[in-house]
Amino acid sequence: LLLAQDAQTRGDNAQAEQLFREVAQEFAGTEAAAAAEFALAISLLRSPSSEQQQAGRQQLLELIKANRPQADAALYELARASFDAGDLSQASSAWEQLVRQFPRSDYRADALFRLSEVALKKRDLHAAENWLKTLEVDHPDSLLREAGELMSIRVEMSAQRWSDVLLRSDQFLDSYD
Repeated sequence: LLLAQDAQTRGDNAQAEQLFREVAQEFAGTEAAAAAEFALAISLLRSPSSEQQQAGRQQLLELIKANRPQADAALYELARASFDAGDLSQASSAWEQLVRQFPRSDYRADALFRLSEVALKKRDLHAAENWLKTLEVDHPDSLLREAGELMSIRVEMSAQRWSDVLLRSDQFLDSYD
């Protein structure tokens, strides 16, 4: 696994993918195999080849369907890939599934923030506010707290609630005093 990760770091994705496959086969049914399968799927998903991207998506979907330990990470990666490709609907769907199915996931706070970002892009200000409120309540110690506060100000600006913009921006600045 370390050799595969090293090859990937060096930019030798073909070698990394081959090594991930070998680990997955040789150690089938173990945590190492599961980690190799996940790493292979992510590598394929990030490939410039659309065929490899599709293969990576399929592998991630299989991990999710089998409810493997990396299912939350697989949903997150699928959502990011969809978002990066401009498919906001698919991205929202995957992030919402992550939020619902994995309330204790390390990816949940980021998924909530991303859902607010997508809602804002779609001009669904009510949804954006709800996702941000959930982030604030469920993850008060998240590193995304500040970004969430700034996103809330953007929502207020989009709604043209200028007095709220002033109030929130003052509160944000006061938090640094």
